[in-house]
Amino acid sequence: MQLPVSISRSAPASVSGCSARTGGEDHHHRDSRGPHAADSGAVEILGTPWREGAEGRALRERLGIQLQETQLADKLTVSETLSLFRSFYKQSHTVDEVLALVELEEKRKARVVTLSGGQKQRLAVACALVSKPDLLFLDEPTTGLDPQSRRQLWEIIRRFRAAGGTVLLTTHYMEEAERLCDRVAIMDHGKIIALGTPRELIASLGADHVVDFALTEGGIPDDLVEVLRSMGVCPQCGRASTASH
Repeated sequence: MQLPVSISRSAPASVSGCSARTGGEDHHHRDSRGPHAADSGAVEILGTPWREGAEGRALRERLGIQLQETQLADKLTVSETLSLFRSFYKQSHTVDEVLALVELEEKRKARVVTLSGGQKQRLAVACALVSKPDLLFLDEPTTGLDPQSRRQLWEIIRRFRAAGGTVLLTTHYMEEAERLCDRVAIMDHGKIIALGTPRELIASLGADHVVDFALTEGGIPDDLVEVLRSMGVCPQCGRASTASH
């Protein structure tokens, strides 16, 4: 599988997104993080080729990774979990600092098993942020979360970006990709089928806005058909393209 994705650090901060239609983005994440040996090609992260040994260790110190499903020890408290992850790195945020980053100060002494889904996801992101990474991998961080929890995670990502960090994000939510990403790659069966800024991808549809709606079982009254056609709407498919004013 060849995934020619490049993330530039020339700008102060950036967010790149992989939005998968039918899979492939998980392989891209794993190949970038390094557990799988490459069949061909090369992986270079932050200007450094991926290697094992001391060089690979130094590079890993600069990466933060949040998995799609992070299994944390239920019996540990939030503070104990972050202390454990801090011990893996030569330099790191203090527990207080990373709790503030994800707004979990009040849950410091709570056991992981008692946290809500959104709080567990923020804790998983906190574990990824504890090493003060330059590059943050987020694998579908808001899947299954309620709207409020999703927006809380969006704000955490924005703050990381504002502080100069770079994010590689995978998501199935188009709204999320549009709001968070400077550049988006759309993948289908492991291949990138579209790549560009959110604005460029929207423009490639041929309209500033595309509106879809469902027709009722009885169809559309005849007197509305001409009205819809005059608005650029297909009466059969219920699809309209409109330009912004």
